[in-house]
Amino acid sequence: MQELISALTAHEEECSREFEADLSAFCTRHMDAQLVQQLRQLVAEGEEDLAYRAFYALTIIYRNRKDYQQLQTLFEENPRFAGHPSYHHLLILFQLEAETFFDALELLELAREDARQHRDNAGYLHLFAHLFVYTCEKSRGEMREQVRREYYDDVERAVEDAIRLDPAYAKFYCTKARVVAQRGRYAEAYSLINKAVATENSARKDYALRLLDYRHCETVILLQEQREYFQGEMEKLRRSVPSLPKPKTFVPGRGPKAYEGAEPYCFVSYAHINSDRVYPIVEQLMQRGIRLWYDDGIEAGSDFREFIAEKIRDSWQVLLFASHESIQPGFVRNEINYALHCGKPILRVNLDDVELTPGMELSLGGMQYVDATEPGGRLLDRRLRPGGGPARQSSGVPEGRTLPSGAVLRRLFRPAGGSAGSGGAVLAGAVSAAAAAGGGGQPLQPLSPAETRR
Repeated sequence: MQELISALTAHEEECSREFEADLSAFCTRHMDAQLVQQLRQLVAEGEEDLAYRAFYALTIIYRNRKDYQQLQTLFEENPRFAGHPSYHHLLILFQLEAETFFDALELLELAREDARQHRDNAGYLHLFAHLFVYTCEKSRGEMREQVRREYYDDVERAVEDAIRLDPAYAKFYCTKARVVAQRGRYAEAYSLINKAVATENSARKDYALRLLDYRHCETVILLQEQREYFQGEMEKLRRSVPSLPKPKTFVPGRGPKAYEGAEPYCFVSYAHINSDRVYPIVEQLMQRGIRLWYDDGIEAGSDFREFIAEKIRDSWQVLLFASHESIQPGFVRNEINYALHCGKPILRVNLDDVELTPGMELSLGGMQYVDATEPGGRLLDRRLRPGGGPARQSSGVPEGRTLPSGAVLRRLFRPAGGSAGSGGAVLAGAVSAAAAAGGGGQPLQPLSPAETRR
C-alpha cells in the first residue's frame, strides 16, 4: 500500500503530463486485482486529494482494460470529484474512447477550456485536437461544417503547441495531419504522416501497431481528398447538364405533421438522410393513435438546440431510429445524450444492421428495441423502462424469434375491448408492426392519456 501511495503522490500537480505518464506506467506494471482493490479502498476512505488520485488511477486501469461498464460506474458513484481541475480531462477520455452518446459540441467546449487553462500540458492540447478530428471525420453536413467553423483555429494552435512542448512524440504529427486535412491542405497532411512514421520510437513494444495506425490515418485522409474531389467534379457536371438528378437533400415539411398539444407525446430522434424510411413508420404510428413529435415541426426562427432540449424534456419517451448515419457524431447523438441525462425511456428502432459502439451499448443495451429490417418486425423487449423492474419480454416470445406484425399488435397494443398494456410495451409493439407495414389482427383502439403516460 505504501508503494501505491508514493506513486499517487509523487507529483504535486494533478494536471501535469508527468503525473499522468508516471501513474500510467505504474498502473501498467502493477495491474492486478490487488491493486484495484487497494485503489477502491483509497477512493472510499482516503482523504480528498489522495482519494481523487486513486480515482484517477482506476480510470487508467479501466480504460486500458476497455472495461467501460466499471468506468461508467466509477464516474456515477463519485460525482464529488467533479470540481478537480483534471476531472473533465478524464471524462472526455472515457466518452471518446467508449464512443458513448456524448454531445460532441459540449465535449469540445470542455476540451477547449482545458486546453486554454493548461497550455503547458501537451496531453490536454492534443486531446482537444484529437476530439476535433474524430468529430469531423465521423460526422457529415452541417454538423461537420459547424465544428470546423467554430473550432479549427483554436485546434490548429493547440496541436502546434503540443508539438512544440514534446517534439519527439510522433502521434502529435499524425493528429496535426488530420487537422490540416480538414482545411484541404492534403500535401502538408501527407508530409506530416511521414514525419510521424520517421519520429516514432522503434524500441516501443507497440511500434508496428503505431505505424499501422499512422498509415490508417493516411488512408482516411486520402479517401477524404478523393471524396471531395469527386463531389466537386459531380457538381460541375450537374451545372453543365441540368437534367442530371440532384443529390438527395432533406426537405422540411414532407413528413406527417408533428404533434402539437398538451397531451403526452413521444420524441422522435432520427437522421434527416433517413427520412424516406422514417416517415412511413411515423405516419403509421400516428394513425394508430401514438402522439409523436419530431424536428420537422420546428417553427422558423426558433433557437434549434434550446427548442429540441425543451421537446425532449417534456416528452414521456424517446423513439430512436438507429442507422449507420444516425449513430455518427451529430445532432442525433446529442439528442440521445440529453434524453439519457433526463432519464427518458428510449426505444430503439434499427433501420440497418447497425453495430453500436461499446459506449452506446452501455447506454442502451438494457433498453428495448425493434429490428425494422426483419420481416414482420422482430421485437426484443429488453426492459420496459430504465430502472423499471426486472427484464422481461412483453411479447412472451423467446429472444431472437420473429412475430407476425398482427400477433405483435394483438399482444402489445390494446385491442378493442381488451385490457391496456404498459405504455413502453404498447409503443414497442406498434413500432414493430408499423416498421413491417403489416396488417391483420383485431381492430385497434387509441390509447387513453392515462395509458400513454406510463
